Amino acid sequence: MTGRVNPDLLRQIGYEESLEATVVEIPQTSTHPFKDGWSPQVCTSIALRMRFPEKIWDSSTQRAMTIRFLTFYASGNVEDTFEVTDIILGMASLCFQDNVYQSNGLIWKPQDPNDNTPLLFDVDGRPSVVPSANQSSDSETDTAPQIINVSDIQDLQTHAQIAPLTLEPPKLPRLEENVGELLKKNLDLLYNYKAGDLKAFIEFCQKILIASPASNAPTREAINLMRLCNMLALTMLRAVTKTGAQLTAGFLKRQFRTNISNLIGGKFGQHFAPPCGRCIENVCMSINKSHQNISCFMAKIVSKWAEETPETTQMRAVLEASVLTHTSWNGLGILDMLFVICDFYATSWLRVMRLSAISSTSASWKTIIEFMKVYQRKGEQDRTIPWARVIDDSYFKRFSPMYHYVLASLFIASIEGAQNDSAGVEDAVWAINHRSTVVAYREASKWLRDQLSHCAAPKEAATPDALPLHLQAQSNCRRRQYRCRHTVIYNSHTQILISFY
Repeated sequence: MTGRVNPDLLRQIGYEESLEATVVEIPQTSTHPFKDGWSPQVCTSIALRMRFPEKIWDSSTQRAMTIRFLTFYASGNVEDTFEVTDIILGMASLCFQDNVYQSNGLIWKPQDPNDNTPLLFDVDGRPSVVPSANQSSDSETDTAPQIINVSDIQDLQTHAQIAPLTLEPPKLPRLEENVGELLKKNLDLLYNYKAGDLKAFIEFCQKILIASPASNAPTREAINLMRLCNMLALTMLRAVTKTGAQLTAGFLKRQFRTNISNLIGGKFGQHFAPPCGRCIENVCMSINKSHQNISCFMAKIVSKWAEETPETTQMRAVLEASVLTHTSWNGLGILDMLFVICDFYATSWLRVMRLSAISSTSASWKTIIEFMKVYQRKGEQDRTIPWARVIDDSYFKRFSPMYHYVLASLFIASIEGAQNDSAGVEDAVWAINHRSTVVAYREASKWLRDQLSHCAAPKEAATPDALPLHLQAQSNCRRRQYRCRHTVIYNSHTQILISFY
């Protein structure tokens, strides 16, 4: 094999130069369409496809939603007339404005009573039986719970109990990692919860609710409890991109407890305990980004976060710490890697490009440059982009490292330098599927990291073509999702620490 193709043979098989311009290079095999034209307006239009129930501004309804959520949190149980998504999205919708302690103080605009848009979730429950003879089908029965049902409360599984376990993927829905190994890896980041902590936490919540009966306006403490449960429900929405193992680890981390103290109040951080294992299982079975209600709700919180209104400064921080930072750039891995490098090494993406643009990465850089021209123009950056594929997976499908594995291989050492972790990135699906490329570019990857580590700009002599890169790009781009996730830890100074699993 010489690598050359006989022109006569090309003509015989029907090749024409016009094919380059008229036919796609990589045929689409995904069942999801490829969409172009993402914009904040698209995000807003998706957010408007469904509406909040009018009753979420009612204090007694908010109280009932909180009780149902805490029952689910402690036991994993949901009433027959509700879905898990009703419980989670309902609680996640109770986002209060800063320093507001009234039931009608949510960040959302009140709903038009004449609006016939489908409801995002149910707050009353769906009929489960045929009405009896003495009960009208359209009569309203007060079924709001008055107390947290803890009869089936599950004891908290501490990390000491979980760590020795070896779980096979089929045993838990969407389990892509061994929860025991993941907790061992993050052991120094975990809070030492003990058996009985979850029960004590629920009892703490119960006392606040008893002191704020449904017949009265909610107390300040009751509103703060709703703020806490809202943050916990928002955290459960990480399941759109996280596995059950990752979600479990997130709740168990010391920093999560600290976030609660900083954003909700010290008393709530002190009494907090993570949800039971059955709750996590049900969350992961029910929350995914292909669910229309989840997609719509994510569009709502992303649109609201992007507004940056003064009355939601604290609420925006809750959205960031609970769900937004943990789901950002999902499916946009090559951009995520590039931006992490730029942030950590305090350098521009153009400098990274000049150091790594070679023949094997030219197509990748062309794609990135086109993206930057459209979505990252100075003063016109689209703040909704990081969640585009969480909201609608049909957009930006070509930005997974699976399609840019040579450039991603070049980035590995720089990412490891930023994360101080030499074991995470190479465990990503794209890296496993292209192991030979990762190995072949390892020295070049270290060279790039060393260049970025220097404060001064590289000399002109250090041209991209001088890199020791000679491996030809492979063509077997398998379309699997990039699993190199990241968590972002929030503190009171809004400083961010990113770590790859």
